[in-house]
Amino acid sequence: MKKLLVIILSLACLLLAACGDSGLEFTTGEYVNDFSIDFSEEAINDKEQIQQALDIFAEQEETDTQATGQPDHVVTINDLDNSTALVFANIWTTDDQTLIYNSAGAEDTFYLITGENADVLLGMIEELQ
Repeated sequence: MKKLLVIILSLACLLLAACGDSGLEFTTGEYVNDFSIDFSEEAINDKEQIQQALDIFAEQEETDTQATGQPDHVVTINDLDNSTALVFANIWTTDDQTLIYNSAGAEDTFYLITGENADVLLGMIEELQ
């Protein structure tokens, strides 16, 4: 009887573990105040879209342009399998739709995203709003 109970409990644990989220997730949020971010309840899980966003963030170079004030958006790309944030970006949008961003932990280093790359990220952000 104890063996059967152990087997049933083990199977239940495995089933629950298999039901967890996996893969990559693109989420967006906005600062509510200096310390709180309100994240969208929706997420993008499409691997191709997320890989495109990862490539955009990876290929940007530093800029001397500084952003001030609250960021317009926060973007995270999470690896749910490893419980890791691959990207945590504070994003400011300029009048000409250029994006300026910095990453958590590197608040004094800014990057520019322009043209088609900016359009792609803004489209993903708008999809979740």
